Amino acid sequence: RQKMGRTIKLILYYFAYQFAVAIPGMFGYTIWKCFETQSFDLHNAPTSLAIILSLLGTLLMAWHLIHYKYVKLDKQTLASLPLKPTCLYILMGAAAIIWMNWLSEMVHLPNIAENVFAQMKNNVFGILSVCIIAPIFEEIFFRGAIEGYLLRKWENPRWAILVSALIFGLIHMNPAQILFAFLFGIILGELYYRTGSLLPSIILHFINNTLSLILMNVFEEKDTLTDILGNTTAVHVWGMTGIAIFCLCLLYTSPSPRDR
Repeated sequence: RQKMGRTIKLILYYFAYQFAVAIPGMFGYTIWKCFETQSFDLHNAPTSLAIILSLLGTLLMAWHLIHYKYVKLDKQTLASLPLKPTCLYILMGAAAIIWMNWLSEMVHLPNIAENVFAQMKNNVFGILSVCIIAPIFEEIFFRGAIEGYLLRKWENPRWAILVSALIFGLIHMNPAQILFAFLFGIILGELYYRTGSLLPSIILHFINNTLSLILMNVFEEKDTLTDILGNTTAVHVWGMTGIAIFCLCLLYTSPSPRDR
């Protein structure tokens, strides 16, 4: 209970920081607009303001994690790996992204955040948030602070990886993202467990988010892999290829030092 209690506390802290910044920020903007336009309209707040407030809340939570030593950003947690295993892990992660996108498309989950993504993909603060801040913070938070603690406390490391991945999926609160984020969280969690470093998972997370943003801008009128590739057969071939590459990489990767 104490082990999960700390995890729950960190999640509550995360939302507390978000609300602590968002509520006064939006209230201040609304009051300012009231004086300027003589009308009360909270719905017309600019996208940039909402993103900036969210970024501030995220940065405050990152400060909290580091200041109170929930995670240590030292030579071990940010250690770089030799080039060959690093490339192999990144290739394995990229292959996982392929088959997880294929699987996510097959289950047809609703995307309730589609309009938010559409606004963020062309916004400088949205790009900064998705491509830079999210990969760094989320790996520090979910892998470093949550999974790292559970790995130290639980005898079975797989439970630590699964729990952190489940929380990672659920906290996105968007049906279209939950399944992918959960599966991706398992890959990132396994990568962190195998290497003991946050750096490879940050790189893989950065690749996923940046590639997604690029595809959203390049294929702006196309919402699914089927739209992009032209037909469902090509999508299935794409997914099966991702699974094959992932399995081959998995066979060649070394087990975690903790498993030896």
